[in-house]
Amino acid sequence: MARDNIRIDYEKGFNSYVLNMVIDFYNAKAEANYSYKHKIGNQEQYTYSQQFVDFIYGEIKKNPQQFVKSLKKSKR
Repeated sequence: MARDNIRIDYEKGFNSYVLNMVIDFYNAKAEANYSYKHKIGNQEQYTYSQQFVDFIYGEIKKNPQQFVKSLKKSKR
C-alpha cells in the first residue's frame, strides 16, 4: 500500500492484527480461492493466495479511512 500512499485507519498500519480481523471477517480459511490448509500431525497452518491479497487491497482502496473501523463493528 505504500506504493499508492494509502493509509488505513489503524495507527500501526496493516499488521498481523488487522490481517487476522480480515481473515475472520471474510472467513478466508474456508474459501478455497483464498487459502490452503497445511496439516502436519495436529498442527495446521494456512497459506493465502495472491487472489486474497489482491482482494484485501481492493477492499482497503475503497475506503481506507474506515476499513479497520468497519471490521471492528462487525465483531460486535
